[in-house]
Amino acid sequence: MRTPKVISNQRQYERTLRTVEKLWNSRPGSKAQDSLAMLALLLEEYEKRTFDMEDPACHPSRVLK
Repeated sequence: MRTPKVISNQRQYERTLRTVEKLWNSRPGSKAQDSLAMLALLLEEYEKRTFDMEDPACHPSRVLK
């Protein structure tokens, strides 16, 4: 796996999501699990910068419709 980097665009975001899917069931305490934790933080940071969670259109009940 590549060294994790700050996510700066939608393409990188989607690629990181796919990587997280692959690592999701990794063994606790493994390097893969450490990578998963780092990627989750990077995803969270990108989402905070990119998606306006205060926007009513982003409310979970509206998103799921």
